[in-house]
Amino acid sequence: MESPSRIERLRRLLPFASLAWGVTSALLMNRSPERAWLVSTAVVLGWAFLALAASLRRNVSPDDPRLNRRLLRYSSVVGTQSLVQLTLFFVLPLFFASAHRTFGHWVFLGLLLAAAASTLWDPLFTRLFSRPVGALTLVALSSFSGLLATLPYLGVGHLMSLRWATFATALALPLSALATSPLGARRRAALAGLLGAVVLVLLVFVGAARIVPPAPLRLVDIGLGTQMNRETRTLQGRATVFERRTERLVCFTSISAPLGLSEPMAHVWSVEGREDVHVPLKVEGKAKGGWRTWSTHSVATGNGGSVSCAVQTETGQSLGELTVEVGGE
Repeated sequence: MESPSRIERLRRLLPFASLAWGVTSALLMNRSPERAWLVSTAVVLGWAFLALAASLRRNVSPDDPRLNRRLLRYSSVVGTQSLVQLTLFFVLPLFFASAHRTFGHWVFLGLLLAAAASTLWDPLFTRLFSRPVGALTLVALSSFSGLLATLPYLGVGHLMSLRWATFATALALPLSALATSPLGARRRAALAGLLGAVVLVLLVFVGAARIVPPAPLRLVDIGLGTQMNRETRTLQGRATVFERRTERLVCFTSISAPLGLSEPMAHVWSVEGREDVHVPLKVEGKAKGGWRTWSTHSVATGNGGSVSCAVQTETGQSLGELTVEVGGE
């Protein structure tokens, strides 16, 4: 049996080299707010590279004798992989930092993590990418999450970022399905892409966006106490259990937001698990630390019970919640 050629040995080593490069890039990536525009651009290019790769896959055989054509076909796939990888690994830590650790948030984070991991191993990515559904799903997920997490760095409010991310991905889905499908299946692929776009829009606007962490917003601190020192903007009487009945509680939060962003939010007070008061607030982005804000609630728990304060965006996405026990008479 002949020993593998040098080129064949190098080909076998390429996935491992790509894996090492991908992991290193993810760990050392510059995630400064100034690079948010780069990720937004990568989202647009990702769709373009997807269409190019599909066109070359249909028209150029892997055994084509023209080396430049084979290299172009290979480069289009690698380019799409790199753009999806750049987007997902840029936003993944932002979503983890923003997550409230609810079941819905864990599901979304799991999807992002699985998609990001698939870009690290070339054989797996190539296999997924060779299937139109797999390719469209990967690019759509990176598109939606990438725009949602980076547009606020460009001064776009979170509600508008959600709308733009949803409609941009929904618009690209049927167009890309049409461009990536074989000639005889384009009508069916376009209808499937359109159905996927409609489902995405409906899910977001009926409240499914609540399973998505509101990145890049992040809850730095939350506490419940008895009063607020307005001069020092610090919470006093902070506790998780109030032995004696208190007539009023103060919910203090510190929220990190991109510099220059003005974001409407709310403190949602609940008593014994039932929503009681919805207090609208405004959060401004700061260069350092978080924006400190607070609200008060008159407690009427009778014989005592639990009181909660949750922090929500205007889209209903949760940044965090704190529950305390209050004593009775």
